[in-house]
Amino acid sequence: MLEGHTRTGRPRPGDPPNPHGACIGIKPQSGSLAAIKTRLLGPCRCEASRSLSGTHESLVPASRKRGVTLRLPGRNPTRASRGRPTPSSNRVRRIATYMCRMMGVVSQGPVYYDLFEEFADLATKGMCPVGVPDERGHQDGWGLACFQNGALKVHVRDAGSAKDASKYYGTAWKIAKLNIERAPGESLIVLGHLRRASVPGMVAQKFAHPFCAERNGVTWAFQHNGSLVNDPGEPETVDSQVLFRILLEHLDAGDHKAVAKATSAARSEALAKYGGFSSLNFMLSDGRALHAYRDFQTNGQYYTLYIDHFGEMVVVCSEPILAMKEEPMARGILQTIGPDLQVERSTIS
Repeated sequence: MLEGHTRTGRPRPGDPPNPHGACIGIKPQSGSLAAIKTRLLGPCRCEASRSLSGTHESLVPASRKRGVTLRLPGRNPTRASRGRPTPSSNRVRRIATYMCRMMGVVSQGPVYYDLFEEFADLATKGMCPVGVPDERGHQDGWGLACFQNGALKVHVRDAGSAKDASKYYGTAWKIAKLNIERAPGESLIVLGHLRRASVPGMVAQKFAHPFCAERNGVTWAFQHNGSLVNDPGEPETVDSQVLFRILLEHLDAGDHKAVAKATSAARSEALAKYGGFSSLNFMLSDGRALHAYRDFQTNGQYYTLYIDHFGEMVVVCSEPILAMKEEPMARGILQTIGPDLQVERSTIS
C-alpha cells in the first residue's frame, strides 16, 4: 500500500502531531477550510475530521510542490523537479512533432483525486516535442472514462485544456465518488487523455479521447498517442479513430491473447496501408482489463509510457506522476493489467 495514500495509514516516526493522521496518515496542510473542501476525497467519520466539516484533506502532489517529497516503501524520495529526457533533434516525419498525454489506472482500492490533479498538470507542464513544455502544451482536448466492475460508468470529453477546467475536475470528483460508494471487491479502471492535435485545426469535442465503441455487445474505450504517416483521407475523422476501428475489426474477445493478435494486425495494417506511424502508443479497455502498448518509429524520447504498482493500484502514464518509477515501458510490448492487478506481457511484431 502506498504510504500517505491510505485512509487507514498511520503517521510516520518523527512527524509532528497530526489530528487528521489517524485516518489518512499525512502531514496537515495549510490553507483555508474552503481550500481544503475543494480538495476533499470523501466523507470522514473520525473525530478529527468532524472539526473540518466532515471532509478529508487530500494529498499534495509531491512532484509539483517545492520541497515536498512522497516517500514510498523501499524507494528514494521523489524529487520536486524531475529531470526530463533530452529529445533527438532528428524529426524524421512532420507528424512526429505532435503528441498527447495518457493515463490508465486499474484499482482494487482507492483512486485518489490527486491522481487527476497531477495528470491535468501535464496539459501545461508535460514534455513537448522540443523536450520541455511549450505554450501550446496538450490543451486541444481532454477526456476521462471509468469502468466500475466491468461496466462503463463515466465517459466525458471536451475540447480545450483540462487544466483549470471545472468540467474536468467535476468529472474527476465523480470518479472519486464512485470509489467511495463501490462495494468491496469491485474494481475500477480509469482512462484519461490530454490531446495535442496532429492537425491543429482539428480541435473539437468529438475528436477528444478516449473514444468508446461497441463490439459484439462489449463496450471498449480507447486512447492513442501518435499519428499515422499517411492521412487516412476520411472527412471528420482523426487517425486515432481509424486505428481504433482497425483494432475493433480484429477483436474477437477481450483476453490478452486476443488483444495481442488484434494489436499485431493493426500494426501491420498501419505499416502497409498508411505508410507507418510516429507512434502506436495506446490504452484499451473493455472494463475487465487495461491493455497498454508502446511502439514508435521515431522520437522515442517523446512517445513514452511508464507503469508502476502502488499496492492496490497499477498506474500507466505517459510521464511519471505520483512518484512513479522513471523507467519507461519497453518498446513493442503489450501489457495487460487484470482486475487482480496481475500483468501479462506479449511481444508484438
